[in-house]
Amino acid sequence: MLLFAAHPLRAAQDKLEVVYDPRPDHGIPREVVLQKSRSARDYGPMKSIVNSEDILLIKVRYYDTSFKDIQEVQSYLISVLVSDKGSTNSYIPWAESLPAPYVEATIYFKSLASGKWLLWPSHSVFQDEQMKWWFGIGF
Repeated sequence: MLLFAAHPLRAAQDKLEVVYDPRPDHGIPREVVLQKSRSARDYGPMKSIVNSEDILLIKVRYYDTSFKDIQEVQSYLISVLVSDKGSTNSYIPWAESLPAPYVEATIYFKSLASGKWLLWPSHSVFQDEQMKWWFGIGF
């Protein structure tokens, strides 16, 4: 005698709703906010933390409609990476909350490590090769 048990998911599948939302989450990820920092030091522009020569690839997952196309996003990302302007800190140097980022990307390093990069018009949050989060402003 064979017994067939009803699969619990099969019974629920008519009630289960799955939605697709291509937009990134608003603000800074929780794990970033919880990072402990012991330094109030300003490390200067982003290029003092991330050497563009160490980057293998930048994969853009999302960009805001304020950009015309991916080439404009590429130009913007490169300009931030090589800029002599801005401040980079190991703590969050601003008080305001942030909306969804204008660009969400992943930086792939030649060391095979990768880190997330979120950008707003004058704010940046990114992970280096050691998975440490950095906060940039004014680039």
